Amino acid sequence: MHLIGEMLDNDHMGPGDAAIWGLAEALANSTGLAHTRSECARYFESAGFTGIAIDDFIPGVLARVSGIKP
Repeated sequence: MHLIGEMLDNDHMGPGDAAIWGLAEALANSTGLAHTRSECARYFESAGFTGIAIDDFIPGVLARVSGIKP
């Protein structure tokens, strides 16, 4: 499975697109949150995926988390 989207760096300091997305969700009274790359990897792990990898899809904009479910 591949998850591609705006993900915060693990230190929550960027990239800017992910931070702005999270801010826009807060301003819209949404329950949407900006998640870090490591949080997304943990969601995969909790769902039983293995071989989890995190990499840039479009550097500075989009990240990809991928994994295999046996």
